[in-house]
Amino acid sequence: MKYILFTLYIILIQTEISAQSNNISYLSYNKANEILNSSIRANGNFLDIQCMQFKIQGRDMLLSHIRKPWATVEYPFQGNFTMDENYENKMISRTLKKSGHIGMVMSKKDEVYVKYYSSNDTVNVSGELAKYFINSLTQMLPHLILAEAVRNRETLTYIGDEKIGEFAYNVISFNNQQGKRRLIYVDSQSGLVFKVQNLFFDKQWPHGDVIEETIYTEYKLINGIPIPTFKIVKSSDVIIQSYEFSDFMINVLSDSSAFEIPNSTEKGEVKSTQNDDAIDISNLLIEEVGEHLYTLYLPPLDCKSMIMEFKDSILVIESATNSEYGTLIIDKIHDYFPNKVISTVVLSHYHPYSMGGIRAFVHAGANVVTTKGNEDYAKFIINAPYSLQADSLQLNPKIANIIIVNDKKIVFSENNLKVEIYDIGIKSNHTDEFLISYFPHEKLLFTGDICFVPKNYDDKTQVSSRTRGLYESIVELGIDVDTIIPNWPSKASSYKEMVSFEELEKFVLKK
Repeated sequence: MKYILFTLYIILIQTEISAQSNNISYLSYNKANEILNSSIRANGNFLDIQCMQFKIQGRDMLLSHIRKPWATVEYPFQGNFTMDENYENKMISRTLKKSGHIGMVMSKKDEVYVKYYSSNDTVNVSGELAKYFINSLTQMLPHLILAEAVRNRETLTYIGDEKIGEFAYNVISFNNQQGKRRLIYVDSQSGLVFKVQNLFFDKQWPHGDVIEETIYTEYKLINGIPIPTFKIVKSSDVIIQSYEFSDFMINVLSDSSAFEIPNSTEKGEVKSTQNDDAIDISNLLIEEVGEHLYTLYLPPLDCKSMIMEFKDSILVIESATNSEYGTLIIDKIHDYFPNKVISTVVLSHYHPYSMGGIRAFVHAGANVVTTKGNEDYAKFIINAPYSLQADSLQLNPKIANIIIVNDKKIVFSENNLKVEIYDIGIKSNHTDEFLISYFPHEKLLFTGDICFVPKNYDDKTQVSSRTRGLYESIVELGIDVDTIIPNWPSKASSYKEMVSFEELEKFVLKK
């Protein structure tokens, strides 16, 4: 239903553009404007508020690279929210309870300043990152959302009515200053804002178009103004934040120094963890490592995929982080091995460096090899809408064929070519299910990010639990391994991109 509503407002916008003189768009605007004005009245004509501050506490529940899909790591916090000058200046300061680290985000007029938890400096951010923080600050309270809608009243659209449980809501939308479309769910009886929805493309995880919801509950009258004292934020129906608000002070001037810009402020924008520079297949490097066996190196990610060449087809291990890189891998393979189809892609675990490019391989017709516990997550990625950044599977949908590794092992072979794939599970000390690929003819093991042997180390160098788990798994399986190649990290790191079993054993067992 959520995605249908977003599709509906796109259709309505197109209708307005193609028929501006038509009564449909005018009626849509009028209806949305009535709902907005009604909600403003229900919220105590809050536009008269000059300033506000209150205490916050809650927890971030962040999707993380841990043991199983959709698992989150919790970070409890406490802090304060302050705004003044009719919502022009806004600031949130949060202290992580476990570490004591302090973070801050401040929006002052059109400038955005951020102090990250691990830093003592304040950064004046810009671009997409600034837009992200402005959106986050605005969603702190429904009053800020409504005020934003007022400033962008000309973009109002009536979407329709929706019933959630026993309650009915009027749904309107508008474009904010950053060009982001917001949906507001207004309780049809009370006029209070129940939730706000944003649609965005997830660049961190391969989840495609993601609907983020901010839900406001437990309203209380503060100085005659209904204000929620609790809110949650959901992404893809997973709760990622919760807040409790208390100790409200309305129209009481805050410390004038609250919005002073620190002298240590630096200009800059946090770089993505991925290199966004344009690349093509000429940047990808294929190296032969055995009979009909090759690695394919992606410099921007510093990671490798493994290629096994059969007579008429190709088996690939690891799909990289997203559809774009998955497509590059496929194009490079087709260029290097013309007239051969990619029959199979093996995904070691559910993290993006392994599973992120799965959609490109499904579009190419490859069978997908994964584990039972990761099957539903793989299907979620494959079936996710990618309308905001359409990939090949969005433009030309295909049905996926998923092969599950049962009994901890699966084998693919042709003549003297053979790969044995083992699920070492929790032994990986990384995820609950984890596939490693063993090529007995070459005595070569290809694995995901669980092999970290430094190029230089001494007796004090710590052995990671993942590396120790890999060594123990090799011993327990009884496979004869000469060489280990991890998919990540690779050439651009302080770790060895290729390790002999003797080197691994020496490092793990050192005193």
